[in-house]
Amino acid sequence: MFDRRAHAEEIIAHLIGKMWNWFFIGAAGAAIVIAACIAFFVGVNVPNLIYWIGTAIAFGCFAQAANLSNEIRSRRAHL
Repeated sequence: MFDRRAHAEEIIAHLIGKMWNWFFIGAAGAAIVIAACIAFFVGVNVPNLIYWIGTAIAFGCFAQAANLSNEIRSRRAHL
């Protein structure tokens, strides 16, 4: 017999894993920006592209994690 609730819980668990993956990749992008800022204040000439790439990674991944978080919340509400 197919258990809809168990299947939905498996999907939610999978989405939670994906959400955390996106969050940690976003944190790595933020770490790139922070490291570039520290290097700049130490006196290293940091290209602007490094800031843009790190910021794009961070914002994009955090937005995807937030989107998955909303989807998880929606699926839990319909259990």
